[in-house]
Amino acid sequence: MTEGGKHYGHLEVNVSQTTDTLQWKAVLSPVHVFPLTEWDGPTLKVTGFERRVYDDEVEILYQSLATPTPTPSGLPDWNKFRN
Repeated sequence: MTEGGKHYGHLEVNVSQTTDTLQWKAVLSPVHVFPLTEWDGPTLKVTGFERRVYDDEVEILYQSLATPTPTPSGLPDWNKFRN
């Protein structure tokens, strides 16, 4: 192979709560990992990796329509929000 080569990718998902307690945001970022190589005599060696995050991220904002009701344990009863 004289040019190009393998690279690997994955989708990074970062979820965070906003200042509104009934809202959360997820940012989906495509990440690509490229091997760094160098020649060691006739052999091409992988010496490390370069992580690249591209700017075509997608942001999802979710707004809940109801406030969870606390249960006797003090924790919200999330089952009432299931479809």
